[in-house]
Amino acid sequence: RKGHIFCLDAAKGAVVWQADAKQLGVRNPTWDLSGSPLLYGNLVIYNLNASGVALEKTTGKVAWKSAAGAPGYATPVPFDINGMKGVCIFGANQVCGINPADGKVGWSFPWQSSHNVAAVDPVFFGDKVFISTGYGVGCAGLQIAGGQAKKLWQNKEISAHISNGIGQNGVVYGIDGQTGGNSLKCLEIATGAVKWTQNGVGGTMIMVDGKLVILSTGGNLTVAEATPAGYKQLASAKVMGGTCWTQPTFVNGKLFARNKEGDLVCLNLSGK
Repeated sequence: RKGHIFCLDAAKGAVVWQADAKQLGVRNPTWDLSGSPLLYGNLVIYNLNASGVALEKTTGKVAWKSAAGAPGYATPVPFDINGMKGVCIFGANQVCGINPADGKVGWSFPWQSSHNVAAVDPVFFGDKVFISTGYGVGCAGLQIAGGQAKKLWQNKEISAHISNGIGQNGVVYGIDGQTGGNSLKCLEIATGAVKWTQNGVGGTMIMVDGKLVILSTGGNLTVAEATPAGYKQLASAKVMGGTCWTQPTFVNGKLFARNKEGDLVCLNLSGK
């Protein structure tokens, strides 16, 4: 969170190289850094400065660095729009598509997030992208064409605080409201129209095997169908206490969840 960057030997844990965002001339945002690094070819791309910083993944040397500016808290997202490949960076007051080779901005769209908290990753579906921020700001659908970002719609139906949305089959599933008291919604990416709303279901969310897996702030785990036809809960259980703001992780049939207090739980979802 303080901008300390490490490349570790996966087998031994030894430090291969390390870097410091401050030494790169980067200033951390108010609540420090939270976006994950993105491995892209021989680069590691970070949401730092106005539109990203890239290091060589084998040496840690700076490959390119964008101009000074306030970064967001989201993770860089790769995209491929009709053969146009790039990486999307969600800064404090804009979302942009960059050329990962040199960091040059190909398209951008201004978006003034409250308190400069742009913490939710953009969601791409074809040539369209869904963006959202919390504190009542809301969301928008953009269309990327001809090197420009055109706004298709904007509303306050999903004002996502920290939970990433999930795009599938022309809709996006997102959690509206500040973490701790919110609702799950399904929106059409092209129009912003609400397909359905389920109050009282919120927190952070991932998709596993075509199903929505939601971890509430209080540690309640819910599994629901991912369908625009309506909300259908499949299972629910209290799995931990404390304050849960981190998205769960799923790997090899097991779900890992943690809370702010440092507790970690592992659940077997393989059915075996």
